Amino acid sequence: MEPWDEWGRVNTELQKSCEDKTPRIVLFAEKWNPFSMSVARYFQNLRGTDVFIVDANKIYNIATELGVLSTPAVVVFFKGNPVRIQRTGWEEDFKYVGAASHDNYIKLVAAARLSANTGTIVCD
Repeated sequence: MEPWDEWGRVNTELQKSCEDKTPRIVLFAEKWNPFSMSVARYFQNLRGTDVFIVDANKIYNIATELGVLSTPAVVVFFKGNPVRIQRTGWEEDFKYVGAASHDNYIKLVAAARLSANTGTIVCD
């Protein structure tokens, strides 16, 4: 598996998103957590210039500031800020938490790429 991204690089990309108006999708994972590792391996396939994988343990303070208390968790940023995520049956939040199916992650990433500029992503 490719090395995970350092937060400094991700933070630079978040600042760039203010200029290029392209969302950035960040997976917070933990290397000791089998669910996180499974999702991280899958996110390797979704990588592009807009998808990043970070070790939540290495950036614990940043993760908790963003409300990431368990992993795996995905936070989508637009113009440097987290975007709200709406899912049927869930409270609206700034993160997508849990080991979901690969299809759900594909839908989340696709929705993020299409609608993050609206400030809300709707995933069903």
